[in-house]
Amino acid sequence: MSKKVAVGTVDGEALVKEAAALLHDLRTPLLTIRTLAVLLDDINVKASPAREIEKQVDRLNERLDAFWRQIEPSADGAVDTVAAEPQAAYRVLYVDDDELHQDIGRRMLVQSGCTVVVCANGAEALERCAEESFDLVFLDRNTPILNGLEAARQLSEKAGQIPYLIGMSNDPRGSLVRVECLESGMQDYFAKPLTVEKLAAVFEGVSSRQRREGQ
Repeated sequence: MSKKVAVGTVDGEALVKEAAALLHDLRTPLLTIRTLAVLLDDINVKASPAREIEKQVDRLNERLDAFWRQIEPSADGAVDTVAAEPQAAYRVLYVDDDELHQDIGRRMLVQSGCTVVVCANGAEALERCAEESFDLVFLDRNTPILNGLEAARQLSEKAGQIPYLIGMSNDPRGSLVRVECLESGMQDYFAKPLTVEKLAAVFEGVSSRQRREGQ
């Protein structure tokens, strides 16, 4: 069983490195193994190989969950790691088609006191924003169907209060992608994965905009 750490004792840099290592180690095998399982079902191969593949997927997911249990609130409500403190209980829409990054974003935002809705692409994001009001919208640059850039353009053109739009990507061309995101109407950008430091910077940006607008 993994040991939880006390508030204030977490080495933030070490935690980020561990998260990055997990993503690196888990993402490719998870996607490859799951895809192979689907193919095996499609071609009517005997069920036993597919069951073994599912066991491996479960094992890898357990490893990721064990890591996240170290940074989740404990049963008595005490938070076991440092978390970014929001200036308000923000309503957040988190848009990413990568399930691992969805999980990272959702957990960190919930720990910070936010209410979070997750969806997988820009088209879904536009639908949710038409139905609900959000303070922040995190938009992955490369979602399918409708990418984050186009979703940001359409959201920016709407009348009324526009949410604080944050672009994100794991594209190595960081400075270029940042420019693309800001030119599309976003207010901020960070390279994935989301970290405590990046989330704190986002919250500060939101707070600064609210102060400028007298909210």
